[in-house]
Amino acid sequence: MPEDRPYLSYPFRSPRMDQSVPPNQVKIGSFGRLSGVDGRFSGGLRKYYGNKKVLDLDSVAGMGSIDAYNGPDYFRQVTFQKRNTSTVYRGFVIRWDSLNDTTDEQIDLIYTSDNGDTWSKLAIWDTGYGITSSLEIDCVVDRGYLIVAVDTKDTKTIYWNGSALVAIESGPGSFSTTLAAPTLNTTGVDTDYQLNGAGVYQVAWRFYDSTRGIYSALSDPVTIHMDHYKTTKAIGTVSFSSAGGDSGLLIDGDTITINGRVYEADDDSSYAGDVQIDILGLTSISEHTQALADAINEDSSAVVTASAQSASVLLESKVRGTAGNAYTLTKSETGANANDIAVSGTTLTGGGVVTTEPESQCKAVIDFPNHAAVVADETYDDFAALFDTVDIFRTIDLGNVTATTGAIFYLEQTIAKTGNWASSGVWDTLTATIGTIIDEALPFQTMYDPEKDIVSAPPQSGTIGRYEGQTYMAQAVSVDGGYDTLFSSAEHVSPEYFSTYNRHVGDPENGRPLRFLAAGNALFQLCYNAISFIFKSGKLQPIQISTLHRKRGIVGKEAAHASGNSIFMITGMGLGVLNGTDGSIGGISAVDRIIFDDWKSVISDVKSCYDAKLNASFFLNSSAEEMLILWHSTQTCSMLDGANFVGATSGPDIETGKNDRAFFITETGLIVSPDVLESGSGTMWDISDSYTLNGTVTTGGTTLTDSTATFHADMVGAKLYITSGDNAGLGRTISGVDVGTKTISFVSNFTNTIAVGDTYAISPVPFSLRAWPVQAEEISRFNRWGIVGVSIKARGISGFTDNVNDFWRVGAYRNSSAILEATTAEITVSENPSDSAGALCIDGIDIEPYIELISSGASFELTDAEFVIILSDSRTVNES
Repeated sequence: MPEDRPYLSYPFRSPRMDQSVPPNQVKIGSFGRLSGVDGRFSGGLRKYYGNKKVLDLDSVAGMGSIDAYNGPDYFRQVTFQKRNTSTVYRGFVIRWDSLNDTTDEQIDLIYTSDNGDTWSKLAIWDTGYGITSSLEIDCVVDRGYLIVAVDTKDTKTIYWNGSALVAIESGPGSFSTTLAAPTLNTTGVDTDYQLNGAGVYQVAWRFYDSTRGIYSALSDPVTIHMDHYKTTKAIGTVSFSSAGGDSGLLIDGDTITINGRVYEADDDSSYAGDVQIDILGLTSISEHTQALADAINEDSSAVVTASAQSASVLLESKVRGTAGNAYTLTKSETGANANDIAVSGTTLTGGGVVTTEPESQCKAVIDFPNHAAVVADETYDDFAALFDTVDIFRTIDLGNVTATTGAIFYLEQTIAKTGNWASSGVWDTLTATIGTIIDEALPFQTMYDPEKDIVSAPPQSGTIGRYEGQTYMAQAVSVDGGYDTLFSSAEHVSPEYFSTYNRHVGDPENGRPLRFLAAGNALFQLCYNAISFIFKSGKLQPIQISTLHRKRGIVGKEAAHASGNSIFMITGMGLGVLNGTDGSIGGISAVDRIIFDDWKSVISDVKSCYDAKLNASFFLNSSAEEMLILWHSTQTCSMLDGANFVGATSGPDIETGKNDRAFFITETGLIVSPDVLESGSGTMWDISDSYTLNGTVTTGGTTLTDSTATFHADMVGAKLYITSGDNAGLGRTISGVDVGTKTISFVSNFTNTIAVGDTYAISPVPFSLRAWPVQAEEISRFNRWGIVGVSIKARGISGFTDNVNDFWRVGAYRNSSAILEATTAEITVSENPSDSAGALCIDGIDIEPYIELISSGASFELTDAEFVIILSDSRTVNES
């Protein structure tokens, strides 16, 4: 058969990678592998422009050593409000190695309150607490509160307390255990208080934080037995005798003196005593006794009360007890007759005899335990950091009971920290006086509910979520298990208010809860071997928890994220999409061979996030320095090579607070986000284009020198790709930059010696495709195919002026090999296909064309390629 050389067209109309089948089985129009494209666009393959710098952490005070050792290993974007203000904090929770010891790391909040203009650091966990790089960690936000959960460690709450942003133990901290009881100081009769003098009361106390709405546990109660009974009042009598010379009547000038207070009879308003006894016009003894009683009772300075009888006046001390026995009582009569008036004695008598009637107005004074005795191993600083108020509860009078267990406690009073117990010394002298409210009114006060008000510290686990006003956490590993789900109280506003009652029992076969993600109108609990559905129809409605999928779960904690009403996650079945509406799971088989083959040994370490502006989901494999991207708009997927990041997260845009963005962090602490505006340098790390990003080697070896270049220390940690020569297409991480000698060194050597004249690109976004196999419908697939020429068509070309990396590298994979054929062609980038053509010589039964362009700061959209093909009848193909 004579040689035939047809032209075979490759129209690139969709960024559709298909790794559900071997590369030689990919259908026309799909790619065996596709990397470095912006998959939002159809009709061509537009290059992923690059990323934009958000923040370099070593520029933040206190973070200068972020790039000294192992860098960050946990990274989460957070957005929460500065309480009681319109200010919003946005930033990142970072766990990182500051001591060259991954068993003793620290966790910090790096935040901005001015849209990224200035950044600050708040320590959440310092070194010295055994924070390891492998501990599970998670974060949630509720309005003005950020809650950070770390497995085996106390959960922390970060919030603005009115004067500073602080990080404290969540919930009651160590004060979830019963507090020490108060002690009785003294009791007494006091008309400003309302305790029954013969009553039995129990008094207990607890802490409260009025900002976070968190209580401590209630203290043990102290039982107070009151013993205050009324005593008799001293009495005396003033008698009027009808047998007297004045017929038992008072005459003008007669006086009665009671404890020095002079009451004088008067009928002409000319009295000299303290109080007038008005007798004008009175003619009977009974009228005179009433006049005396009225004079005494109307005297605000009187020490007695008076009761008029028919021929006498009974005097009674206003105070009970023996004090009245000292009140003097005398009389003085004027004129010739001195036998009309008589007193019972020189003083009142009979006061102070104890009765069986209890006093009705008493008080009890209690002391609080010493600050170091409130809870074992905790001191004033510990509870002062968590609480700002003391609540004091008491019972009503329990009467003659022998057992007080189960008594109902009511809130009687509170004591604010400010001005009352603002230091440990003041605390240790703190007292409270009990009895401010009468028993009849006490039941209308706040009641301590032993079922709902038993508060417990949030579990020490690294899994946490928020849904419908409640916080959900995995149970801490303990003798009780570790598979249960605990949730905060629906009756309390605080996101930290946990109790022993709110628990859903888990199944050990399902594994521990790894993530809580909200999708649609429900919350989903993702475990290793199960997916549960959590739903409630309203704030105080019961929670419904049901297992939707058994023996199917996620493979790693960060290998899942939510977008819209779906959760995108890596499961044992591959990359799955959980429908938040009906709970069904669908698979994305186009990435199966990446998940099951390429990533199988590190699948549990994959991290994921979502970018709303790109409408794309990112799955980061930091070991392979690559990302898998799902493009939701076009329902396609592709790869991103050279993605040397260690963490991925998403959240509202830092500068605007608007659409969620994806954020990636490097081992050196650089944070970047996809550059949708194409305003950066068009590189993976957004390294300044004032430096040399594309160049030619002037001295090679194991290091690279470019005598004409401008290098910078910011390049350390970035990837450098050799774009031509024996190392073409290979990248290595930069370990050092000598700005003076213009030399770059690498963490590991290139496969081949770097040669003079090799071209390179620093921190590029490598573009490459492995196209569908060379084929034609009318020609047998068992033919021997040969590629002898290629032409490329592209549009939207920019960034290639004075750029040495202005060429396509074109080659092919033959016979299902995983290695690119050594024979490649370098073809000039041009919008004119005739200027973008070259010769190539590769043959085989299965030939899959390969096109690559690695250049920093460049843009283009590849639309077509055309290959010149040689056909042969021979079905024998050499291995070389």
